[in-house]
Amino acid sequence: MARVLAIQPYVPTYRIPLFRSLRHELPRHGIEFRVAAASPTGLQAERGDAVSAEGDFHINQSLIRLGNSSIQIRRIGEVIRNYRPDMIIIEQAIKNLESWQLLLKASRRPPLIGLWGQGAPFSQNPSPAMARLKTSMTNRARWFFSYTQDGAAYVGQHGFSQDRITILQNSTDTASLRREFAQLTTVDVDAFRTTHSLVHGKTGLFLGGIDSRKGIDFLIQAVRQIQIDEPDFRLLVAGAGSEVELVRLTQTHGLAMTYLGPLEGTEKALALAACDFLLLPQWVGLVATDALAAGRPVVTTDHYTHAPEFSYLCEGTTRLTADHEVKAYANSVVKLIRDSDRLQMMQTHCYQDGANFSIESMGANFVEGITNWAERDLPT
Repeated sequence: MARVLAIQPYVPTYRIPLFRSLRHELPRHGIEFRVAAASPTGLQAERGDAVSAEGDFHINQSLIRLGNSSIQIRRIGEVIRNYRPDMIIIEQAIKNLESWQLLLKASRRPPLIGLWGQGAPFSQNPSPAMARLKTSMTNRARWFFSYTQDGAAYVGQHGFSQDRITILQNSTDTASLRREFAQLTTVDVDAFRTTHSLVHGKTGLFLGGIDSRKGIDFLIQAVRQIQIDEPDFRLLVAGAGSEVELVRLTQTHGLAMTYLGPLEGTEKALALAACDFLLLPQWVGLVATDALAAGRPVVTTDHYTHAPEFSYLCEGTTRLTADHEVKAYANSVVKLIRDSDRLQMMQTHCYQDGANFSIESMGANFVEGITNWAERDLPT
């Protein structure tokens, strides 16, 4: 049986269903799948979403600080020597020194090296030199697993063989979320709204990492402006991160925000059911699949940080995009609150489009890509 090893900086909660699916499905194709992961550090650790038990092998790592930056060195040699994988899948991230270590030694003989990731430089403005470095890194791999169609197109346009690219359609576990959503009763949702003083049609939700990358300060300023025009408006904030205390402090000072903490399962579904739309001013990524699955449109800005999953949302039907300016953003939210017909239309479109994204579909795409790669490259 061929062996595939995925190397991860850490295993976040939202990846559990995918990795379990791959462990279950790939043996049907004569392939064993295992995960090697380190423990999260920095902003990743502050989000509190790591699940150490989901890694089959633990990777030791150390941190080297270079001025205001840092480099993580993960020691993967022992895991590879002991497990002896035929194929290794690593992140498409030039900051990961272990990725370079593997790619620079890569050949057409096992272990073969594949990459998975965004493909294009989303969420950043890289210099031409850094963009070329990432392309050089990518083109050393034998297979590329792209989160989205846009990323696959970018990689193909920059020299990677089109017939060695798999489009994953990156997703969260939307099927489980929809089941949780469907099991909620009107009584459940009404009780939640009463507890948190929420008005139907005037409630937003921020869902995700609560740190500077997500524009928390910008969001707070926008909420202050929205509250002037719509006194009954309230924003629920769910997640964890380095700026939680800023949210708590703002709440205690009377701003229309309620911090709920990190949410999973029924609690997450309840917050989504009780809100009317999501407020995510920047860095919209996988949360797009949660919004679509729950039938809740996203109000955002034209900030450059959006991840590839931003393309899952369609302007005017499942998302509204304002200029990245507080008043413009606030006005966009107020207009949506005051146009209940449009809000309802957008919620319907979100729920319909949400059927296109799931862990089941992503897992099937991953299995197909891995099996195609194995058939092409592994010795018979």
